[in-house]
Amino acid sequence: MKMSGPILQELRFLLVSAAFGIFAGLAYDLLRVFRRLVRHGVWWVALEDICYCLLASMAFFAVIFSENDGSFRFFSLCGLALGGGLYYLSVSRYLVGFAVRAIRFPFRLLAFGAKKILAQIRKIR
Repeated sequence: MKMSGPILQELRFLLVSAAFGIFAGLAYDLLRVFRRLVRHGVWWVALEDICYCLLASMAFFAVIFSENDGSFRFFSLCGLALGGGLYYLSVSRYLVGFAVRAIRFPFRLLAFGAKKILAQIRKIR
């Protein structure tokens, strides 16, 4: 059984939408890592979320425009949700946890070393 050209094109667009969902999830995880490393208030979190949503929607519009000639299809949203959902349920939690620990470890190590050095300097004085 051979699929027709338009069906293959729609399937490809669905896969591109799913890949964008994965990319959007990864981008949001970078924001989550930043939030765990640099604590800030509710207003900043809300502003960051609004900026993320605006940028992600503009990027998705660019994908729709370039891949499907600007024609919006419901299944493109389904592909976006499918890719983002699969990413979130599979690796998101582990990736965020690992990234936070990987970034914090060298800083904690430097802080520990700096405390030891300062303690020695204080003893000498």
